[in-house]
Amino acid sequence: MVVSTIFTSELRQFPVGPTTSDLTEGDHDKVVRLAKLAKPLLITQLIFISLQSADLATTMLALHMGGVEKNSLVSHFMVIGSLQGLILSKVILLGIAMLAVRLRKYAVLRWANVIFSGVVLSNVVVIARLAFRSHVE
Repeated sequence: MVVSTIFTSELRQFPVGPTTSDLTEGDHDKVVRLAKLAKPLLITQLIFISLQSADLATTMLALHMGGVEKNSLVSHFMVIGSLQGLILSKVILLGIAMLAVRLRKYAVLRWANVIFSGVVLSNVVVIARLAFRSHVE
């Protein structure tokens, strides 16, 4: 995945393999810490991307069923079109996430995952309510 490659490219700044014997002890510690960080960070990034995709899909479904966008910033983007506005908001969020990883602010990405888990859950509840309402009427 291209985004994963962009996110994790910073983790490859230290040499690994046969040249690690040339590293000082401080550098070796950094390599070990980065190796331990790489897999959880990749998982966090994949969760972030998955949640953004789920938010996009559930929001579009809710809008199609007659729901409205409650996020005022995103609703301003939607003046160019529902799908286009949502995609624009996701591109901006992806840029912020990439900046957070670049600045090594990994907690920002983890908190975004927590928040967007709630957003997706909320979207699913809205979809269920809209579906129930359409069956009742």
